[in-house]
Amino acid sequence: LGDVYKRQIQTYTFFIADFINFHTKTPLAELTNRAVELFIETVFMERNYSVSSQRQFISALKIFTVFCPQTKINNLSLERPKKSRLLPNVLSQEEVLRIIQLTKNLKHRAIIVLLYSSGLRIGEVTGLLLKNIDILRKQIKVEGGKGRKDRFVVLATSYLPLLHLSLIHISE
Repeated sequence: LGDVYKRQIQTYTFFIADFINFHTKTPLAELTNRAVELFIETVFMERNYSVSSQRQFISALKIFTVFCPQTKINNLSLERPKKSRLLPNVLSQEEVLRIIQLTKNLKHRAIIVLLYSSGLRIGEVTGLLLKNIDILRKQIKVEGGKGRKDRFVVLATSYLPLLHLSLIHISE
């Protein structure tokens, strides 16, 4: 199994163990839809779980009822809450320039400039290989980006002096 599936199994196991522990005095055969509602109302509200955690619990519970059909949890109409779609905070050009000016470490400065000039994600920058930077074409090949997709992004001409300086600094 891949790491993603292992983590998913661990998460589902945690939620189901927590659910069963919450109803420790109730036999599995007596767990009902109301028991689920009580768990959500008590544990989830008390712990202020995120929408993501709530969605994971519901998915875990649906699998649990398949493997433990002796429960009285049936036709449970739990809707997975919708994820919040918050707009990201976008820095102004002046704020970005100020961050770059205040960054003394050359490597960090190069990373920040690359992030903002090319639109790369942090994970893409950390996984970037020198062989994927084509200075002549002014392109960066991103391999396995979001959604495991490859793509090309523009390498800003204004970034080239900083890239060159960074490469010299790395080789020393």
